[in-house]
Amino acid sequence: MVRQNRLSECWFTLGKEGKRILEADICDEVRLERMLPKQRQHLLGINDVRISAELTSNLSYFFACWELPGLGWDRVVIPDAVFSLGGKKVVLEYDRGFENTQFFVTTKMAAYRQGLSGLPLSEILVTSDSPAWLNALRRAVGDERVVYTTIEKIRQEGLPRSLSGMGSSSKVRHA
Repeated sequence: MVRQNRLSECWFTLGKEGKRILEADICDEVRLERMLPKQRQHLLGINDVRISAELTSNLSYFFACWELPGLGWDRVVIPDAVFSLGGKKVVLEYDRGFENTQFFVTTKMAAYRQGLSGLPLSEILVTSDSPAWLNALRRAVGDERVVYTTIEKIRQEGLPRSLSGMGSSSKVRHA
């Protein structure tokens, strides 16, 4: 699976007339869902990081966790996203604090420290809704390749400078 365009993973509110137009002009069938995904906040956060990365001038690729299996991802650990920004290979972990820090360290971080075959990592971006949870993760992980920031800071200021090399020019703007 390859992303067709920058908006292919976005959610839209669509009525019957919009559905008819899309089916007539773009695709054969549009399925209208009545419920949003259960992990909606998590998926929105990943998309906000994607938008922030897209707004920089040096994004080579961005694959969210739901796209990785279609690319043949066969590793045990599935990051929330994998992207290349300015030549840096980055994995994203958006942790909302539903498991304890020890689980995060022994599963996700252990795999990243060993390295992902065929994907030399430059940095690991860890984000969370809660600054307190982010600080708990920082204390538990203790890895210099990890960049920590809240999802709200990414939405307001863009990707951390160490990732984008562009300061705050990658803000996510919400209407």
